[in-house]
Amino acid sequence: MFERKYNCSIDEFKKKLEELREEDFEAWDDYIEWLSYEKKLKELERRLKEVENAERVKIA
Repeated sequence: MFERKYNCSIDEFKKKLEELREEDFEAWDDYIEWLSYEKKLKELERRLKEVENAERVKIA
């Protein structure tokens, strides 16, 4: 959603924010939200990998 809105990756967006001459509170709010989504995605991908690689799974 944010990649489409800003037409760049989160890393590129952060650089653009840091180069701004004036504060853009909406953009910074989006960045914080975007960053949290990225963090959660990585956590879920890690968990999925753990499940996919599980050898001894016992369902109770």
